[in-house]
Amino acid sequence: MSVETRYAKIINQETHEVQVGEGCPIGYYIEIGMTKMDVEYCWDGKWYEAGYAPEEPEPVPPTREEVNKIEKNYTHFMLIQLLLIYKD
Repeated sequence: MSVETRYAKIINQETHEVQVGEGCPIGYYIEIGMTKMDVEYCWDGKWYEAGYAPEEPEPVPPTREEVNKIEKNYTHFMLIQLLLIYKD
């Protein structure tokens, strides 16, 4: 994640999540209490004070039950497609 300097204000003291100002004149941001600070955009779609963005969790492989369900749904889908193709 790259660090940028932007007008922002902390909206969650615990996680250091910030609200970043975008698209308005600088005077507006100052008026609503934002200050220039180093922030970073995180994988979760939120902005954080630089150095506080959470790390992206490791992907969890699917369980055998989840794989079976996906395979069953796919097979069902394919059978319906075949029925629709050969219906005429």
